[in-house]
Amino acid sequence: MLLSFHGATTMTSDLEMDVRVSAQAGFGALDVWVAKMDRYLEKHPMADLKALFASQGVAPQALNAIEFIGFRGAEYE
Repeated sequence: MLLSFHGATTMTSDLEMDVRVSAQAGFGALDVWVAKMDRYLEKHPMADLKALFASQGVAPQALNAIEFIGFRGAEYE
């Protein structure tokens, strides 16, 4: 089993911090919060994202698929 850190638990940090914190805490993977990844990719190419994960020994485990539902309150039935 590969335990992963979830990017929603650190909403005030960016993707780079989430990757570093995941490694420091001993997680082998990160569940990526999509909005953080989008912000990262606005300033960096995909190759940098791959290198970021590799440099910390952390794998991208999943992309958060419920982001568009989770924080909408009454908007989502």
